[in-house]
Amino acid sequence: MKVDKVERGKKKVTILVEGEEYALHPIIWADHAVFEGEEIDLENVLALSEREWALEAGLSYATRFLRTRAQVAEYLRRKELDPTQEVLDKLEEWGAINDREFARSYAQSLAHKNGPYHIRAKLQEKGISSEIIRELVLEEDPAVLKDILQKKYRDWEDISLQEAMKRQNFLVRRGFSFESARKAVDSMKK
Repeated sequence: MKVDKVERGKKKVTILVEGEEYALHPIIWADHAVFEGEEIDLENVLALSEREWALEAGLSYATRFLRTRAQVAEYLRRKELDPTQEVLDKLEEWGAINDREFARSYAQSLAHKNGPYHIRAKLQEKGISSEIIRELVLEEDPAVLKDILQKKYRDWEDISLQEAMKRQNFLVRRGFSFESARKAVDSMKK
């Protein structure tokens, strides 16, 4: 197809082809020498421009904070860009997204107040694969359970069985196993 007109802007280059305007990424415009009167493969340069914009947006989003592959893909969809496998693989290759590092860091940040079951569920919500979650070593530290109980409940003298169960259930809802919660509550009773 023949390019009728080219208008250069700061963030995009607008070309006119057969009465229709199309936006090109400046890098693609320069690489493919798209000028007035030139013949171009319109579908190819538009696809390459879309890819370049997706890479730019994904890189910008992923480098502000640690992000998962799924979070970057969702962000690109919200920006109406196509999160292709190629784009996500390239961002991974560049180190902009790293699900293993995200999972390790996120689990570590939650470990002081949540148990392994809760952490696994949160990681799944963030789009981390089951394989990566299984690789993490998530343990129930009795000191963490005691610390959580001390912060939440001040009085431990002569608590009833019902109150002890309430405190156990609190820990279970935080993602700790029933057995660990029972042991922690028993050790705190005076």
